[in-house]
Amino acid sequence: YVATKNYHNVDFCEYTIKEDLDKITNEIIAMNNQVVAFSVYIWNVELIKILCSKLKKENKELIIILGGPEVSYEIDYFLDNFDIDYVISGEGEIVFKQLLDSDNKKVNLPYIANTHLNFLIPDTIVINVEERYPMYIALDSSTGKYYKIDNEGYLLEECELSSKGDELLVEGFTFGENVKFGEKINEIYIEKLEIYNSIKNEFENIQIEGSITKVNFSNSLTIVTLDDKLNIVFANNSNLNYKVSFLKGIMQKNGNNMEGTIDMSVEDPVYSEYN
Repeated sequence: YVATKNYHNVDFCEYTIKEDLDKITNEIIAMNNQVVAFSVYIWNVELIKILCSKLKKENKELIIILGGPEVSYEIDYFLDNFDIDYVISGEGEIVFKQLLDSDNKKVNLPYIANTHLNFLIPDTIVINVEERYPMYIALDSSTGKYYKIDNEGYLLEECELSSKGDELLVEGFTFGENVKFGEKINEIYIEKLEIYNSIKNEFENIQIEGSITKVNFSNSLTIVTLDDKLNIVFANNSNLNYKVSFLKGIMQKNGNNMEGTIDMSVEDPVYSEYN
């Protein structure tokens, strides 16, 4: 504070470990700060962890810095397990000012899930980067454009279908023109992907033969395509073990060269060949 107060609009507050964390959270959020720094000691470390999570829940753009004796020797632990942005190791007066001088702003880089900067006295900066990786290529049914999406549902970039590698092709989503890379897709679509993953896991457990090459979520259904030739229709992910076991029996009965549709959304599943 002393080394920084003449250069930045900073202030400090003191709280005790007996005070209510929700009260502290509300007071800090009400200050409308861009940056909050905590001094961490052995007697407040667990409370600081909870407080950081509460603050980030209220304002995900808030930059949180940890310093103090408790964080200086287990830097990676705090970066990995606390909902924070930076750790200052060792004496932090000068480094804290330098961090504020940098006019730190978080840049939206879709493929970057998180970054942590660790300042080590006297002149070392360690940057830890957590990356996102595309798991799906989704076709926007309203525009005909393709987008890469990671396993948590974050939109990464627009792409061409020809760029598809190991990603799964997904159909039945509508994003429109208001696409924001680095943000999550609609929660409804995330739930649909969760249904698909439940089906995929059951396929693996029951040992369904064939590779999943596409999934389609049209008309409130989940249609899984095997080897680009066999469509399997599910209404939901209830009783999956029974349904997939029944599916395996149908596939064994009809052989490995099935081309058509198996409708598992009806009470009596049927196989229909392509004409």
